[in-house]
Amino acid sequence: MRVKTIPVFCEEDDECISILVCFGMTRPVARTLVYLLNIKEGTMQEIEVSTGLYESEVSKALKYLEEQGWVRVTGKSPEGKGRVLKNFSLALPAGNILEIIADGKIAEIENQISCIRKMRTFIALGGIAHSGAGSASPNIAGDPPGYRRQPQ
Repeated sequence: MRVKTIPVFCEEDDECISILVCFGMTRPVARTLVYLLNIKEGTMQEIEVSTGLYESEVSKALKYLEEQGWVRVTGKSPEGKGRVLKNFSLALPAGNILEIIADGKIAEIENQISCIRKMRTFIALGGIAHSGAGSASPNIAGDPPGYRRQPQ
């Protein structure tokens, strides 16, 4: 039997995972990404064991990371027989991945700010009717919460 060392996350890794989750990344994707940031390359099984994730979670996380262009997959057949053993590694430097995440979040925030400005303009111009007592019809099933129908 061979003895292997299993890397585990430290406090800084857990903090990075939490930050990535705050950015909207799923926890399995964040854990897998942080693992690869630390280890540089790993098999599916190594990632599962070190991150504490199930195989299906790791598989989905790696698929997402690969679709983003952040992870590279290489494979080799163990001694020429059996299934191909896939190794996963980062396809981009960590700084580039962070910039891609940051740019996406900045664009998202700028879009939200633009929407807020538009709403302020509508309100300032009187484009949004101010609800008074009895001026709106009651909600009908399927209306969003807080939506008030205007009388016809």
